[in-house]
Amino acid sequence: MSLLKKLTFLSFLLPLVSAGPSGFGHAFSSGPTADGNWIRIANSTLVVPSPPLPQKGLLSLWVGMGTSNGDLIQSLVESYNDAIDAGCGVLDGDWCAWTTSGKALGWGTAEECNQAAPAYPCGLTPAHSWINTVLVLDQPQPDYSNTFGSFGASGTLTSSDGGKTWTADKITIDAWNYTPTCPDDDGYKLTTLDNSVFNTTCNSDFVGGELKNSTMGSIQDCVTACDETENCFFAVWDGKTCGLKSSVAEKVVREGMIAGSLVSKGC
Repeated sequence: MSLLKKLTFLSFLLPLVSAGPSGFGHAFSSGPTADGNWIRIANSTLVVPSPPLPQKGLLSLWVGMGTSNGDLIQSLVESYNDAIDAGCGVLDGDWCAWTTSGKALGWGTAEECNQAAPAYPCGLTPAHSWINTVLVLDQPQPDYSNTFGSFGASGTLTSSDGGKTWTADKITIDAWNYTPTCPDDDGYKLTTLDNSVFNTTCNSDFVGGELKNSTMGSIQDCVTACDETENCFFAVWDGKTCGLKSSVAEKVVREGMIAGSLVSKGC
């Protein structure tokens, strides 16, 4: 999908999300409908993938519909650790209902990582599929397919009745990695489950003040280890090995390294 189409989808659905700061991965989207038209029926089934291990942050896989009243109707499956999420729908078996929110004008999928404290970056989101998707518009709209956007997704909706009913046997959403990477995420602030904040910088190392070295799979795992280690102020990662450093360590430039510096200590 072109960047323009992706931004069109984001501008239509994502501003309606009321959660805290979030990162969004791959998606398939449709809409908005033509003036005077709307989505009368929408059905889709998520083939739920295995959750990320270890569970990190508040990860949501959802389908949503933006409405004429500026609301967003969502159906979500979430993966999270401890009591990160709150409110209706947290307990197994909970159902939540609200009053009318207007007419649905668009339909789309999302991979969302809520990065508000105390959420922890979500790491790798597994690939997954939405199957047996059916959208029924109030009126036929043969050119509704012109509104489709696909970013890291395969499969699409098609119509055999002139544009009133749109179906897809399977829409597969590719895996997405929320792990900070260089150089795009230089200066990204990582928040741990204990609500400590580390500032990550690319091509940076800290020398001296060695506390511990061990093999780690990501910079956020390295930062978490620092957060759990007494007197650790800096975490450095070279793509394989994590080094934990005390406050006496000094920052130097080192190509290919990522460093996390403690900004504020949580609980």
